[in-house]
Amino acid sequence: MKESALPGPYSGPQRFQGEITFENVVMGYVPDVPVLQGITLHIGAGKKIGLVGLSGGGKTTLVSLIPRFYDIEQGTIKIDGVDIRLYPLDVLRNNVSMVLQDSLLFEGTIRENIAFGRPGASIEDIVEAAKKASIHEMITSLPDGYDAHVSEQGKNFSGGQRQRLAIARAILRDAPILILDEPTTSLDVEAEIEVLKALHTLIAGRTVLTISHRLSTLGNVDEIVMMSEGRIAEQGTFHELKRQGGLFAALLEEQNRYNLDRSEDDAVIRPAFAPLIVDNEQMNTATVPFLPAISVTKVAALHGGDSSHTQSGRVLTPTLSQHGSAPSKEDTDKDDGGDADGEATLKVRIPPRKAQTHQER
Repeated sequence: MKESALPGPYSGPQRFQGEITFENVVMGYVPDVPVLQGITLHIGAGKKIGLVGLSGGGKTTLVSLIPRFYDIEQGTIKIDGVDIRLYPLDVLRNNVSMVLQDSLLFEGTIRENIAFGRPGASIEDIVEAAKKASIHEMITSLPDGYDAHVSEQGKNFSGGQRQRLAIARAILRDAPILILDEPTTSLDVEAEIEVLKALHTLIAGRTVLTISHRLSTLGNVDEIVMMSEGRIAEQGTFHELKRQGGLFAALLEEQNRYNLDRSEDDAVIRPAFAPLIVDNEQMNTATVPFLPAISVTKVAALHGGDSSHTQSGRVLTPTLSQHGSAPSKEDTDKDDGGDADGEATLKVRIPPRKAQTHQER
């Protein structure tokens, strides 16, 4: 890989706007076995793109070409209208941040790990990045604070803490292009919520490419790109792809978890287990693992009275009328509760709630 195809010293911009264009890109790891086949895609500066599809479809390979981890065999990749091979590698990579499934931490201090995103950064800037990543309080609770030791691969920290340290690094780096590759996949519910809060800060004002295998974790994006066998099979907004009834719609039906058309939040990534909102009260649904990640603004029926239908406290036990866990015979005998779109709606049962005293309120 050449450092740059420029004939002389680079005199262009050090910071990119973030417009990305793939033009008939072909790439393979071994000769004559293409992994990507004729990819043509335009991503406007500041746009949020979701890359979806089954494993092996070429999503991770596609985003790894942006910082030139690999060179392409045919076609062109441009950033801000310039072939990326014309940028020096350090300039190109300084404009790209990545938050992966397993973020890389190295042996050293917390300060050094965060500052890796921008060598020479002041402690004030490092602390500010940590605050935005919702990890500052954890750091300051340690005896050595920002000088606390990080073991190899960050094994002395939890998965959620490692991800938030990586997000702090990305915030400090402040690159205009951000790649998210399933950054919450291996986290438990509590850690996932903290990481999502940090990511919400990180994505603001950047061009974002989000890889998602679980449609439940893909929030509001400007466009969805469905990849299959190294090609773009479908491309469009959520509603457009849903109406087409193609591969994306089939995957959506199979997972029955991505409910963007019923949600009003603007997060690019959502938790796999989201809280239910019923009568303005948040209900924790983390103990119901098959529950779709939705905020319920419309409920088909609320059946009260029988506390045997709950699992613990006032946690709701949902039954999906069309997809998800198999309904009981009692449920199948009832109306399926579908909405006008033919979408499955959620039926929940809530036990009676005792009246609250003024002190309890």
